[in-house]
Amino acid sequence: MPSSSKYTKSNMGRDRSRSESSSKSRSHSRSHSSGRRGRSRSRRRERSRSRSHHRDRRSRSHSSDRETSDLLKLCWKPLKEDSRNFDAWTHLLQYVEQLDETKAAREAYDDFFKRYPYCYGYWRKYAEFERRHKHYDRCIEVYERGIMGVPLSVDLWLHFIAFIKEVVQRQENAIQKIRLVYDRAIEACGMEFRSDKLWEEYINWELRNGETVRAGALFDQILSIPTLLYSNHFEKYKAFVNSNEPDRVVNQDEYNEIFVKVEKDLHNVVNGELFLLEDYTDDSPPDYIPENGEEPPKKVLTRRKHCEEALRALRLEILERRNKKYLDNEQEVSRRWTFEENIKRPYFHVKPLERAQLRNWRAYLDFEIECGDVARIIILFERCLIACALYEEMWIKYARYLESIGESSRARNVFRRAVEVHLPRKPNIHLAYSAFEEKNGNEHSVCDICDIIISNLFFRLYIHVVKFNDELKYYHSSEDNIHAWCVRQSYGKIDKIIHELDLLYIIHCIFPYNIQCRRVFQGDFEKANSILASFDHRYPGYAVIALRRIGIERRFAIKQAGDRDSPDYSSVISRFERLIHDSRTPRKLSAFYAQKLARFHSKTRNDRKLAEKIIRDAINRDKSNSQLYLALVDLAYTAPLFNERSVIETLNEVLSSEHLSDENKLRFSQRKLDFLEDLGTDVEA
Repeated sequence: MPSSSKYTKSNMGRDRSRSESSSKSRSHSRSHSSGRRGRSRSRRRERSRSRSHHRDRRSRSHSSDRETSDLLKLCWKPLKEDSRNFDAWTHLLQYVEQLDETKAAREAYDDFFKRYPYCYGYWRKYAEFERRHKHYDRCIEVYERGIMGVPLSVDLWLHFIAFIKEVVQRQENAIQKIRLVYDRAIEACGMEFRSDKLWEEYINWELRNGETVRAGALFDQILSIPTLLYSNHFEKYKAFVNSNEPDRVVNQDEYNEIFVKVEKDLHNVVNGELFLLEDYTDDSPPDYIPENGEEPPKKVLTRRKHCEEALRALRLEILERRNKKYLDNEQEVSRRWTFEENIKRPYFHVKPLERAQLRNWRAYLDFEIECGDVARIIILFERCLIACALYEEMWIKYARYLESIGESSRARNVFRRAVEVHLPRKPNIHLAYSAFEEKNGNEHSVCDICDIIISNLFFRLYIHVVKFNDELKYYHSSEDNIHAWCVRQSYGKIDKIIHELDLLYIIHCIFPYNIQCRRVFQGDFEKANSILASFDHRYPGYAVIALRRIGIERRFAIKQAGDRDSPDYSSVISRFERLIHDSRTPRKLSAFYAQKLARFHSKTRNDRKLAEKIIRDAINRDKSNSQLYLALVDLAYTAPLFNERSVIETLNEVLSSEHLSDENKLRFSQRKLDFLEDLGTDVEA
């Protein structure tokens, strides 16, 4: 037993030892496993945080993109509603400049310039935007579009030239390329009254290149052009002549002519040669600098060195010739000075010009037309259109002048610029364009003129009436339009005012230009009609357009008939009848067309009975329309064979009407009294 007990204790000791060892091993294993799990969890947490960080960053980026997109849409929203909202355009362009995103900026600028190409400052900003993004080809393209849109902008030309200098400085024939752009600028705007800065920069550039003869030729041009700083140019020319050899300031032919003139007198006072030939190193900059930066070798030139007496005589003769040119130019400047001083806003803006400014432009244009210099007249018209781009009368005046000198194609281009870009909502310029095409034909003009959209001005006026119940104002944008009215204090009588506007619309929407177009033209009737038909289809009810179309068809019928047959007026009559009976035609407008048709039958077709029937039918449709009763009385008054009884019966019929107001009956009573006093035969009538 003792041995067994010993054995048992011994085994128990070994078991405890194994158990402790196993426990330690398990503990170590658990600890090691726990560490691995902790590190794994840590790595998972790090990966999770990293993914979360990337998600947050992407989320913030997407959120920022959405915010930018929303702001951009917000800027575009008012322009979708009204593409002529200039303030909204400026806000949009300011935003895309800050956004600095190429696609958004190009879309905004391109759409803006379709409507406002005269805003030269924005052309410059657009070009600088492309330059900043290193899109140099696009930058040149923008500048080219800009100078095509507003060629008289000296500032835009100078910025374009500065950019060209930067681009071509390391190219072959760099000087010739830059000179070509300078010459284009001079041709485009060198005659502008405020073009002095362009001339000065071109001259100084030629002088820096050592091209004194070219600089002298430029001085010769500017000394004959009326500009703001004309006297400064002559002072600079004198300094230029007195600081260079005579053969270096004028061309060879003029130098030889002057030298022959002074040579005889000089030989009487000078012993020896009048000049010596000396070799000079050409210090002018090279035509281009190669990529390696090594300048080409200097050229050696042979030039004349005149003696003091020859210098004095030659320079004096050169300056005397230019002095006469300068004095003549001074007179031309003085004749224009008052006009130029009165130009307070030579740039484009959507705000209306003061009437004094418009009067000054008209007077200035009339002055230049009277002077007869076609080049100067065209330059002044183009200057005028920049400041007066939103005034139809100036475009019409320009086109009619070009037409008067036989420049029909250029006149057509002026009309196209007006109706497609600057004045797409003005009806008068479209009527003038239509009359022009009817007169001159349309062999070469582009057919999409028919897509020009004209806004219905009176529709906007109706909206104004509805919105402002207590006050209605309407005023014309040009002082040549003789009709202006102001209807105030409507006191809620909206319907009555709208009916009155119908009548005003009919009577007063005949522009002054229309009066001058009422003659038979021998041109492209079909094209003239199509121009009006396009927006008549888009905006039915525009009375002045409908009447012009009828006039075109009437003249076309006369032309087709010639001297052989009576004209076929069926298309004219059917168009009138459609207008009269169209359910969309307002009642007063229908009555107006009925009066026109009755007058046509009475005066053109000599069918007075039909004319009277048309008036009476119109009265049945609109029994309170005093204008229809007046037309009925006028028919009796103007009968070829005077019939006193017929006139009195017509007046009595009008006075017995139950639908006329007392005020209107009083007017007709006065008319009857006047008739009896003047032409009545019965003292008791």
